[in-house]
Amino acid sequence: MTKNIGKRQQLDKWNLLKYKLDTSTRHTRYFREREVWWCAFGENIGVEINGKSQFFSRPALILKRLNGDAAVVIPLTTKTHKTGNWYVPIWLIDKEVTAVISQVRIVSAKRLYQKLGSISHDNFKKVKDAFRHFYCG
Repeated sequence: MTKNIGKRQQLDKWNLLKYKLDTSTRHTRYFREREVWWCAFGENIGVEINGKSQFFSRPALILKRLNGDAAVVIPLTTKTHKTGNWYVPIWLIDKEVTAVISQVRIVSAKRLYQKLGSISHDNFKKVKDAFRHFYCG
């Protein structure tokens, strides 16, 4: 029962923040493929990856820019040594992180709020190859 109350409180907080993001007139349009941004993923359900902190965010790799308002992103985690073909270890600046390609999604640019940097072309190719293998067989 207590776990459900905590989850409901988190969902209520997320819904307030989501409303603010949705009604905001400010958002970045200057993002590119290979870049990593803080992204407000939110408080999600089931096995969907959640954001952390008061902003319900986590780093996200821009896999594909769709237009100035949306992108296909892959959430990143600092937990390394994950097993499965949906986890891809990469380097961001001087730290190893893991791209969780099973959690790929389209997001509004309104969810992106701070650029962290870019990954190398080699790491980006590794992620794209893993993505193709995972989703296209």
